[in-house]
This record gives sequence, structure tokens and C-alpha cells, in this order.
Amino acid sequence: MLRQNRLAPYVLLAPALSLLIVALGYPLLYSFWLSFHEWTIQSFRRAVPFVGFANYARLLSEPAFWRSLGVTSTFMLGALT
Repeated sequence: MLRQNRLAPYVLLAPALSLLIVALGYPLLYSFWLSFHEWTIQSFRRAVPFVGFANYARLLSEPAFWRSLGVTSTFMLGALT
């Protein structure tokens, strides 16, 4: 009886956690997969070419990315303090 009492919370939480994993996990993994491909709205239904880390290299070389990262960090620090 004691073992059933310890497992009861996990059994009751399992359906909700499973739904959260599916609802959050699939879009996250799909977005990660898309980040290694070059696609546009026009080519979304067709085959999208694999470009590897080229998207990340282009992102890190963009000055606008670093500016927006600085603005976001400043806002975050201001909001948290």
C-alpha cells in the first residue's frame, strides 16, 4: 500500500506531462531541423536544401544580430532588477 501511495502522483501527472512533451517537443525539434536547411515560404512544400551550419555562420556575422542581442540583454537586466 505504501508503494502505491508513492507512485500515485507520478501516475496522475503522466498524461499532462506527456501532452506537454508532445506539444512543446515536436515544434522545438522541428525548428531545430529547419535551422539546418535553407527554405522560404515559396519553397516550403518542396524539398529544402540542407545547408548545415551556414545559417548559424551567417547569423553570427550579422551586426544587427549582435545589436539586437545587446538590446535584449539590456532590457532583460532592467526588467529583472
